[in-house]
Amino acid sequence: MIKYNVNDFVWVKLTAYGKEELEKQHNELSDKLKYSMSDYPFKLPEKDKDGYYKFQLWYLMQTFGHLMGCKSPFEMDIKLENKK
Repeated sequence: MIKYNVNDFVWVKLTAYGKEELEKQHNELSDKLKYSMSDYPFKLPEKDKDGYYKFQLWYLMQTFGHLMGCKSPFEMDIKLENKK
């Protein structure tokens, strides 16, 4: 067993559904805060050479937790940060 902190980073491969959800949440926040979309355009998080996007674990859970079910916002394999 290993300990893993929710502040540590994980990498997931986002599905089209997951990318759409991120953009939707970005747009909703921009509307709520009255930000101009041209001042704060949507962009995906950092991605590695294998197509995995980087998130802190707590943010991944907060952002996508409500969507976890039959249609997932990301593929089921998750890469964890090597903490050696």
